[in-house]
Amino acid sequence: METAVNNVELRIAELSDLAFVLDVQERAMSRATIQVHGSWNRDLQRENTNESTISSYEIISIGSKRVGALQVFEQVECLEFRRIYILPEEQSKGFGGLAIDEIKDRAKKLDKGKIVFKVYKTNEQAIKLYKRLGCNTTGELEQHYEMELRL
Repeated sequence: METAVNNVELRIAELSDLAFVLDVQERAMSRATIQVHGSWNRDLQRENTNESTISSYEIISIGSKRVGALQVFEQVECLEFRRIYILPEEQSKGFGGLAIDEIKDRAKKLDKGKIVFKVYKTNEQAIKLYKRLGCNTTGELEQHYEMELRL
């Protein structure tokens, strides 16, 4: 397994990143989504990720290379990340963990006590990463685990 370099960068997505975000979203999540919902609805994804929502994403990059995308929203007591996608060929290299470390640093600067999120129950690779990073399961829905990382 390759190890990620420590200079992961997060930047607000621009309109020119829309095709990349849609691509990484489909490549990273279609299998898990099909397991849960029975199909991948590309039209629905394009309705939800479009010109008016692209700036809610952040691009995860190492140097000039884009390796993923995520969405983080500031809530009153926490940061909530709703999506994190890493290109399949870049998974298991530490990029997801480094991006989460950046979110942890942001949460601390904003004086937030935790980061909360949901993960598909079938997404074993992500669950393994989150547990390794110290995240705990706080609830269970039909298709997801609710998780948090206390800071």
